[in-house]
Amino acid sequence: MLKLVRRRYLLLGAVVLSLLAGVYYANFSARDETAVPAGAHFLSDEPRAPAAAPAHTEAPDWHEKDAFVSADNCPTRIDPAPADVDTVPTFKQFDFQPNWMKSKEYWDSQFEERYKKRKAEWADLPLKVIVVPHSHTDPGWLKTFENYFHYQSRVILNNMVDKLQQYRNMTFIYTEISFFAMWWESAHPTKRKIVQSLLDEGRLEIMTGGWVMTDEATVHLYAMVDQLIEGHQWVKNNLNIAPTTGWSIDPFGHGATVPYLLKASGLNGTIIQRIHYAWKQWLAQRQMGDFIWRQNWAGDEDAMKASDMLTHNQPFDIYSIKHSCGPHPQVCLNFDFRKVPGEYTDYSVKAVPIDDKNVREKADLLLEQYGRTGSLFPHNVVLMPLGDDFRYDHDIEWDQQYINYQKLFDYINSNPTRYQNTQIGFGTPSQYFKAIQERMDQMDMQPHTLKGDFFVYSDIFSEGRPAYWSGYFTTRPYWKQLDRDLEASLRSAEILYTVALGRARMHGANRTVQLLERDFERLVRARRSLGLFQHHDAITGTSKAFVMHDYALKLFEGIQDTMTIQSRSAHALLLPPAGLDSPEKPTAKLGQILLSDTDRETYEQQPRKVPILVPHNEPRRVVIFNSLGQQRQEIVRVRLFSPDVRVLDTNGATIPCQVNPVWNASSMLQDRFEILWVADLQPLALSTYVLERIAVNTNLPTRYLLYLIKYLN
Repeated sequence: MLKLVRRRYLLLGAVVLSLLAGVYYANFSARDETAVPAGAHFLSDEPRAPAAAPAHTEAPDWHEKDAFVSADNCPTRIDPAPADVDTVPTFKQFDFQPNWMKSKEYWDSQFEERYKKRKAEWADLPLKVIVVPHSHTDPGWLKTFENYFHYQSRVILNNMVDKLQQYRNMTFIYTEISFFAMWWESAHPTKRKIVQSLLDEGRLEIMTGGWVMTDEATVHLYAMVDQLIEGHQWVKNNLNIAPTTGWSIDPFGHGATVPYLLKASGLNGTIIQRIHYAWKQWLAQRQMGDFIWRQNWAGDEDAMKASDMLTHNQPFDIYSIKHSCGPHPQVCLNFDFRKVPGEYTDYSVKAVPIDDKNVREKADLLLEQYGRTGSLFPHNVVLMPLGDDFRYDHDIEWDQQYINYQKLFDYINSNPTRYQNTQIGFGTPSQYFKAIQERMDQMDMQPHTLKGDFFVYSDIFSEGRPAYWSGYFTTRPYWKQLDRDLEASLRSAEILYTVALGRARMHGANRTVQLLERDFERLVRARRSLGLFQHHDAITGTSKAFVMHDYALKLFEGIQDTMTIQSRSAHALLLPPAGLDSPEKPTAKLGQILLSDTDRETYEQQPRKVPILVPHNEPRRVVIFNSLGQQRQEIVRVRLFSPDVRVLDTNGATIPCQVNPVWNASSMLQDRFEILWVADLQPLALSTYVLERIAVNTNLPTRYLLYLIKYLN
């Protein structure tokens, strides 16, 4: 069961994280020697000796050369990566008010002339079109995740199993593992076997393999990696495959981080969609729709080889059939054959079924659009998505799209003279990347290299004027903060849980092992809730209000669960080996003895500090966890009911501290105080401090001075 956790930390080892310290206080007497051993360190059952106080040294001379980080004394010098295109200076040169804006189409006479010239060369460089049926299933947007699953995503996947058996040359791709995993849990074993055979045949391809199609602008690196690991582990454990191609067609702008992570995950190509309309035109003019995305820091050959990612940019506005088949949306509307009873849209009105009478006319019209798209690439290979949001949720659409397109494919492929050996059929993105590599090898060409990002994103296809997608960087900030809170709590919980369970097993503490194993599902659920919120309509805040409420409930539940897991795991680590399954300390109460110093009643409220009651002759212990692999010194704040408290280390030595009054909006609270001290936190360790009540007349230095200033009118 814990294989997942072990693999996770092998993969997360290189991720740099900020300090995530979970502060707890122990609600028991400091004289209880069986509860928490002083100075316990969870990597060892033996207490560590206290660190020696650092010798006093004079303040450094900041004028010395070595006091500054420079190219001369920096231990590692990073050379900028060479690339044909750097997006930052290039973006500054664009015309953001082009003359084609009102028409919403950048296609002009120069593009048309190049297409005609390319078409005359099809005999030597045939047009190859790979049509990719897909359904973009957002894990929450206009509906909640569960509503989308029950009413559409589940139906889409059931239809996929049935129709791909019926149409033996049709293909399909799927991306959102969050939906796929939920469907798989309830799928009949026969359907599971069919899915496995479709994967083996290459007619079904799992794209990216992430838990969601992550946002790329407002997410934190840890959560972005975590949802990718969660999805890849699920795919490997249940389908026994590894994704090879990325599919990131709906995030609102693209950065270089996701391609880098995908390359590190074993993928060899990725597909993007939403970039600035000026970039669309610029790349199309230069036939740079396929490029090698290079990291800015990859300045040497080894770094470039390890991080360069072959990337395909869809050349037109968005992934729907209307906007993807070619440069002219009104023509593309003729080739979306979905006609569901009671559903009236622009495509259902315009598209007509293909028959023997119109097949030649429609084939010519469709191939003109595909040919124009092919002219935007030097290799004349076209990746053509066939789908839209939550498509193929009616079985009739599978029949309509397949039957009509297959008639067009058969007619085109059976008339090589008329269409100059054009090849067209259903396929997958992996087949596309393989095809362009073969073509470019034949042509002795290599894709151009590009470094930088594609922010900020803007489109014009809906209104004919720029619509800049930048508000989501800051919208619904409280949800974004909830996301970060769960990240921190989950990270600490996973580390503590993994080591606590391993320690309990090592010492044969079976009852403790059983209790901890019960928390494993809660840990997975919290991880998946965090992964779900990285979806590009979740952390961005672009979903409906009730959908955002649903996300927040999932995040809040994850925070509560991970805090409980931290408490239980820390308790198991602090107990001596003999006390793990001791009858005097029933493990049924494991974790109840450690309480968090913060509390949050609902997700809509900010967390509040929980004051600690420190009675006379009953000291309290404060346990602090450093989840990082390096030593830290941090200021710890603990809320108190009384100011007459001092801080001791595990050897009984007094620690310098400061006691402050606590204020509300207008006045000082009479029974609330906070105590602060500098904690020396060992790496990946639980550190213990003692809070002890002191007599009021104890000869101590001044605790605080309070100055009240009255302003006179």
